[in-house]
Amino acid sequence: TRVDARVTALKRHAGGVGLQLHDGRELDCDYIFDCRGFPQSVNADRANSPTDDEAVRPLPWIPTGRAMLRRLAPGAFSGVRNVTRAIARPHGWVFQIPLRDWTSTGYIFNPTLSSDAEVDADYTAFLHEEGVTTWEPRGALDFPNFVRRQLFDGRVFRGGNAACFLEPLEATAIGSAIQHARAAANWITEHPTPEGAEAEVARYNEALLTNVCRDSLFLAWHYACGSRWDTPFWRHARQGLDRARANPWAAPQLDAMKPFASAGRKLPMQALAQCRSQDDWDQHIFPLLKLFRPYGNFSELNFAQVGHGIGCY
Repeated sequence: TRVDARVTALKRHAGGVGLQLHDGRELDCDYIFDCRGFPQSVNADRANSPTDDEAVRPLPWIPTGRAMLRRLAPGAFSGVRNVTRAIARPHGWVFQIPLRDWTSTGYIFNPTLSSDAEVDADYTAFLHEEGVTTWEPRGALDFPNFVRRQLFDGRVFRGGNAACFLEPLEATAIGSAIQHARAAANWITEHPTPEGAEAEVARYNEALLTNVCRDSLFLAWHYACGSRWDTPFWRHARQGLDRARANPWAAPQLDAMKPFASAGRKLPMQALAQCRSQDDWDQHIFPLLKLFRPYGNFSELNFAQVGHGIGCY
């Protein structure tokens, strides 16, 4: 049954959870998927660290929190085609994504360290350096780096931006949404009714929260060696893993990252760069893999690619 109405509140009660609608109706449900976007405490905060209340855990080791967007003509960047790029700049980094009908680009930065005017000027300078002189401004938007302290309470599944958000450096929002949807589907398959499953809820949350934390630390690692820019942003960004080390929740997951970083070091950059076919992969890369499990959504191969790329190795 489709009910097209605005949800105003979720109300827990002894027998389940009620969905309060704007017209006064209330629907009783066994399970609810809450995908209403960022929590209110996050929306109220412009900076990259959401309000640290009971519902939300901020992830301050990620150094960004705002994006300035522009749209360019297809093939606007003549030097590099058909690949996504992430380019370090004084106030953060610029992405460029070639699409069929246009080129998407944006400048990701920290609004507490750089003003829109400063970023706009450097963004324009970068595009001019790339030979681009015309574009369509697409505005700017703030984003938080956060995760809900509880993604599932036994009745309500948080999904999408209602569950978590990390800066778009590795496009983790899609992977997290898929992972959370699959986990919820498996739960409902195994628990057609919620009764009697309370003891398992904590384990469910721990597994998903661990993955979000690990994804966030992998992103923070991208900044660990800095860049050619010695600016307030990059000095702050380089210290991200130090901030994580001081956090009791993140520190154990940072320790768990060490074997993956070590395994990535052993994958030679030249072999990775020259891998052009399935045969190359089968003969030269696959035999070198040691850890056949992920760290969050990332493998030792991803660690090798990033580790060599940032100069960590």
